[in-house]
Amino acid sequence: MKSRLLIFLALTVISGCATVLPPEQSAYMEKVRAFPLEFSMPKTAEHDAWGRAQTFIGKHSSMKLQTATDFVINTYNPLSASDIGYNITKTPHGDSIDLSVEAIGGKDDFHLWASERNDNAHILAWYIESGELPYPKLISR
Repeated sequence: MKSRLLIFLALTVISGCATVLPPEQSAYMEKVRAFPLEFSMPKTAEHDAWGRAQTFIGKHSSMKLQTATDFVINTYNPLSASDIGYNITKTPHGDSIDLSVEAIGGKDDFHLWASERNDNAHILAWYIESGELPYPKLISR
């Protein structure tokens, strides 16, 4: 009985933490969540896109940059479940580049922050592609 009560209370607290976004932010998040984490773009946009990726990590990641080459950007691995790290890869492909964005959690992560990591990864992917980041406060740190 006690365990059921504790589970109920935990779920009540967690669901009470969810915030309702204003319509414009909600529409932005719908668009961002629909954008893939693996995508291609013209090689002519490569320099600006790669710069946006590095800038995002520098400004919005709770983890410090570990590696930044012409083809890979990695943060240090998160130590706690609530920290979010990133792996971004770029592969030349003819007249285009293929990009892959991954947000990673700490080793003690029990999927409690999976939604935040997923949202961050999609926000980052969209920002790399479009340069659009109108609501930086929506990024979990």
